[in-house]
Amino acid sequence: MFRKNPSRIVLSAAIFLAFSSAMRYHNLRKLFNHPGCDCYLKPYSYSCHCQDKVHVELGIALDLSIAVKCDNGTGSGPYQFASKLYFDYLSAFSLGVRGCSPPEREFSSILPKRLFSNAENVGSIRLSLHCDGLQMFSFRSHHLQNLRYLKEFSINCPPLSNIPDDLFRGTSETITALDITNTSLKYLPQNIFSHFLPLRELHLTNNKLKAVPSLASLTKLKTLDISGNQIDQLDENIFVSTKNVNMIILNRNRLSLLPSSLCTLVHLRYLEAEDNRLQFIDLHCLTLLRSIWGLKFSGNNLLALERNVVPKGMFINSGNGVKTPNKSTVAATTPLNSNPNENEIAITVSQREDYHNLFHQTNIHPLNFDCSNNNLSWISENVFSAVLHFGKVDLSFNRISVLPETLFRFTDALEELNLSNNLISNISENFFSGLQTLSKIDLSHNAIEHLPENIFLPLEGASLFLLSLEGNRLSSLPILLLPRLKELNLARNRLERISLDALKHLHALKRIDLSFNFIQTTEPFSSQNSEFTGNLFHTHLTTIEHIDFSYNRLTKHPNVTEVGKTLVSLNLSGNIFEELSLNHCTNLKALDLSNNSLQNAFRVEYHILNFIHMYQLVHLDLSRNGISFVGCLEYPAGTIERCDSFLLHAFNLEELNLAYNEIDEMPEYFSLLPNLRHVDLRYNKIKAIFFNNFFYVNGILNVNHFDSEKNYVKTDDYYELPNTRHLEIDLRHNEITHVDLPETKMELVPQDCNVDKRFAHATILMGHNPILCGCQIYRLLQYSQKEIRPVAEDERFYGKRIKLPVKVSLQDLYCRKPLSVRGKRVFDPETWMHHLLPLLALCKSRGSF
Repeated sequence: MFRKNPSRIVLSAAIFLAFSSAMRYHNLRKLFNHPGCDCYLKPYSYSCHCQDKVHVELGIALDLSIAVKCDNGTGSGPYQFASKLYFDYLSAFSLGVRGCSPPEREFSSILPKRLFSNAENVGSIRLSLHCDGLQMFSFRSHHLQNLRYLKEFSINCPPLSNIPDDLFRGTSETITALDITNTSLKYLPQNIFSHFLPLRELHLTNNKLKAVPSLASLTKLKTLDISGNQIDQLDENIFVSTKNVNMIILNRNRLSLLPSSLCTLVHLRYLEAEDNRLQFIDLHCLTLLRSIWGLKFSGNNLLALERNVVPKGMFINSGNGVKTPNKSTVAATTPLNSNPNENEIAITVSQREDYHNLFHQTNIHPLNFDCSNNNLSWISENVFSAVLHFGKVDLSFNRISVLPETLFRFTDALEELNLSNNLISNISENFFSGLQTLSKIDLSHNAIEHLPENIFLPLEGASLFLLSLEGNRLSSLPILLLPRLKELNLARNRLERISLDALKHLHALKRIDLSFNFIQTTEPFSSQNSEFTGNLFHTHLTTIEHIDFSYNRLTKHPNVTEVGKTLVSLNLSGNIFEELSLNHCTNLKALDLSNNSLQNAFRVEYHILNFIHMYQLVHLDLSRNGISFVGCLEYPAGTIERCDSFLLHAFNLEELNLAYNEIDEMPEYFSLLPNLRHVDLRYNKIKAIFFNNFFYVNGILNVNHFDSEKNYVKTDDYYELPNTRHLEIDLRHNEITHVDLPETKMELVPQDCNVDKRFAHATILMGHNPILCGCQIYRLLQYSQKEIRPVAEDERFYGKRIKLPVKVSLQDLYCRKPLSVRGKRVFDPETWMHHLLPLLALCKSRGSF
């Protein structure tokens, strides 16, 4: 038995593919060989540039595709090139025409006649037309004649405003997909679809149609899309014959009514009528269609969802004893948008039970219902009483103020409920009864002031993922009996205190957002009737990962000691902390302390941040705290007791934000951090950049572990040091006027292939600073252009390249002095011409350059 060699198999496959590709290229050359065209092979096609600015491209695939493109000003006869094709058999053939006027004769004349001489020669033809760059385009009756095997036809043509009645004569019997998109058509011939018997897809999108022709002959139609038109009315019986349609899209029209014949479509899965002018709609027939999956009525003018009613005789007894809608009576009922009258009766309990059994016996797909962005102010309590198979309900962005207690009482499959951005002020204690299948509840941005104590008791066993109460008026919380809840959003309320019992049952909680409230403390208070005393974030929250306490009124940080092992991100920005202790957050990766009062964050004696215990930290934000280095300067430079020495243990830190503080000296220790990517020091008070600030230790985890007796990198070796990451230090919008670049510590950079390797993977951004454009500006300009570079002491004296100089970006750097160039960009030609060039001669004469 032969043993298979994987490398041989791969090699054989590569040889076979290369041979197949070469043969295909060869075949394409045989297919098209016109003397007036300059052709060349591309990776997946054979492209030709022909005279009169015509491009012909043959696609390399199982089926042949030909694209003819005309540039502006193309002369007549671009189709002559396609007529030169030669082939004997094709399983399918696609012709795409872009930017070309229609031919003088029919489209079939531009293709070899043998293509149509025998049905065995070709399987199907696809024709697509695009009118890019054309000011005029019109069809004639003969253009599609003799295309007897045309299966798909599409046109995208803004100038097209008229279609002849007999355009599809002789071709409509074979077309299965028709797409007329982005035209100026206002009307189509009434009987244009009378012979489209095999048509399955009809797209009439983004035109200017005011009416839809008869669809009576389209018995095999599956998809209808007439969105983006100006249709204000559809015939009541327009869908009577389209029994097999499963998707209807009516979006972005002017419809005020929906035709009642929609209720006869027993195979309908999706109905979209978004962004119309619907004001009233009765859902009784649509929600009883067994195949329906999605109903979307977003962006209309619906004022109310009417009481769920069924016309008399609508239910009939099927063979298995289950009552189902009577199709004949549905078709004869009042329009879908009519109001209840004396001829209609509410669904009975027995009928509801029959439908319940039908739903579970036939495995009906959950229904997604979207009625958002309307003007709903009232919902009947029985409007959904017969809808057992709701999967998602979206009633957001309406004017609903009252929620009936029994609105979803008989729905047992609801997973997502969105009631956000309404005017709801109260919710009944029993509103969630029977909704154990809920996974997402969004009640954000309402006017809820109080939640009943046991409102979430019916959901105790639900696998709830998200509960959002953001943007309400809550001043207190009930006990949240939601042991499986994953995310809780309570932001932008009026919470001042939170009971210790409120969160104790949230054993699966991973994320909690309490931002933008009025919370002053998380400690227990004497008036609480709590079952236990302790910390708000106690050991019951065994899975908590993300806590957001930003923009409250905390003067003391919340005690997160008991959840420190699972906590990943903590946001405490926008409070008024002066002290902070986070010694037990061993897995913390993101910490936001911005907009506080941590002026002494860098002072060694305060130990505000202890990275020995937070060695996993990746993102740290200390912006807008008034941080300064006052009182730190007495520590000797380079010792471990400098102001920024606490950063030495932040081995995994990638982003450090120190913007909008009072820092007047550039920190040094972050240059030793191997994973640091970005340091934001914008809008501080740094006045100078000193020589030592231009160096970055590429990839050395700890300078103390460096063996000074050996070169870490040889002097003549310019390859990158290990673990190198690109660091960006943003010093824009400071007060930098001086840059320390002594001439004796600079060297010329040979302009060879290794220029970039003589600089560290780090960049200092210096824009928007009031730099002094004196003699040293030339040295800075040369440095920014990598013509010269600063050299560290170890390299100058001992030849040890431990540190490399950073790159410098002077984009948007302006001169402050002298007055002749104040406000001028350093790189502007005008600045050089009127000041810097004359200054250059002066600096050289003085020996200052």
